[in-house]
Amino acid sequence: MSSFFRWFGGGNKEKDTAKDTIVKFQEMLSLFDKKEEKLEKQIEQQNEIARKNATANKRLALTALKRKKMYEAELAKIEGSRNNIEQQLYTIQNANLNFETLQAMRQGADAMKKIQKGMDADKVDQIMDRIRDQQAVSEEISTMISTPIGLNADMDEDELTAELEELQQVELDNKMLGAEKPPIHAPSLPSTGKVPTLPSVQKPQVLDEEEELRKLQAEFSM
Repeated sequence: MSSFFRWFGGGNKEKDTAKDTIVKFQEMLSLFDKKEEKLEKQIEQQNEIARKNATANKRLALTALKRKKMYEAELAKIEGSRNNIEQQLYTIQNANLNFETLQAMRQGADAMKKIQKGMDADKVDQIMDRIRDQQAVSEEISTMISTPIGLNADMDEDELTAELEELQQVELDNKMLGAEKPPIHAPSLPSTGKVPTLPSVQKPQVLDEEEELRKLQAEFSM
């Protein structure tokens, strides 16, 4: 890499950078494009002149063919130069990419060194021990604060829950036993002595036992 940069200058002269060289090569390739386009047009023109005067004016036709050959030789030289420039440009671009990559990696290493300065495994382990100790203290304080005091301190939540369920069951049993069917009254006979047709007695609606249980449980859960 250092020999590559020395190749473009030395001593007290201003040295071209890789990017400047790439720009110059690209400008040369653009110039070659214009020159090749012009020569191709000239070759086509001379070929047309030679074709039209092949029988009518042989001298003019031969002159046009000579110019055509000259233009073709010049075009071949330019194509050769183009190939050389393109090859060098490709090499320089790769070298510049490698150089930029190396520079980025060096900067990254320096940044990591600065960030990790003053840090080692023992210090990190000590810091983590402090964090764990503080977390343990915080959990202990939280447990102490959340512990019931006064009348609620000695109460057993499971025992209270069981007692509440027992009361609910007793209330449910009382409601089931206290459900009565509606009475049926027989109509009085008229004075004519004829036995009237008794109206149909509507049977009381008997609630389904499971439905009643569900309603009662819903009342207690409210």
